[in-house]
Order: sequence, then structure tokens, then C-alpha cells
Amino acid sequence: MFATAVDYDREQLDRAIAAVKAKFPDDIERIVYSAREDWAGDLGLFFRVLLKDRGNTYSDLLHLPELPEVLSISHGVMADLIDALRAYRIQPYFSFRLVSEQEQLRDPEWD
Repeated sequence: MFATAVDYDREQLDRAIAAVKAKFPDDIERIVYSAREDWAGDLGLFFRVLLKDRGNTYSDLLHLPELPEVLSISHGVMADLIDALRAYRIQPYFSFRLVSEQEQLRDPEWD
């Protein structure tokens, strides 16, 4: 179990998130995160990345020529945020979803 006081620089992380969003302005709607215990009871930062729709569903993207670009975006997001957290002992976790999926699911953790 982790302590209530989380040992990371929230302002630095928020700047890193803003930089990632600026890097992919046509692709990222928003990035939200929360700090909580992971499956092992350690502190984890759980990132939820909402991707803008490209007129396709997520399953459609897996079979389209855009797949390498989508994978490149997700890899870039993860690499940049992991790099921002390198100085801290916090495990990041990432989930990606399209805006259209969120509109259907209406999961409050993603808003």
C-alpha cells in the first residue's frame, strides 16, 4: 500500500501532458490521469488518452492503412510521459479510447 502523499511533481507532469497534446493536436482530444494502487499494491499513474475520431471505429482502425500512424501516436504519448516520470518511482499505465467510444460508454473517469 502506498502513502497518501504522492511523490511526483504534478506541475511537471501537467506540463508534459500539455507538451504531448501540442505534439499531436489533430489526434488527442484530452489526457486525464489518476494516482491509485495498481494490482501489486504499488502506486501507479493511470493515464486515459482520448483520441479524436478519424471517421472510423477503433476496430476499423486495426484493419486500415492508418494503423501504423495510430500505433506511432500511442507510442509517442507513452514514451513522452514515461520520460517525464523517469525521476519518480511510479509505474504508468495507459488506456486509449476514441471520442465516439467515450460518447457511447459515458465513463466518468474519462471526462
